[in-house]
Amino acid sequence: MTNFELLEDIMSRSGATIKAVAQAAGFTRETYYNRKQGVGEFTAREIMAISDALRLTPDEREQIFFAQKCE
Repeated sequence: MTNFELLEDIMSRSGATIKAVAQAAGFTRETYYNRKQGVGEFTAREIMAISDALRLTPDEREQIFFAQKCE
């Protein structure tokens, strides 16, 4: 499950827009919002492209894309 709160916090701090990150990863802003609503998941290629665009550390990438939320 993607941690969109952390992802968007990092985007905000870096000055990146959702549109710019989406374009860098090869999809549209609408696709981003669909993923945020639970329609589909980011592919490995998209995760790596987002990571590169935002210069995420391996730990940040893990926290955003691979952390399990416990309830």
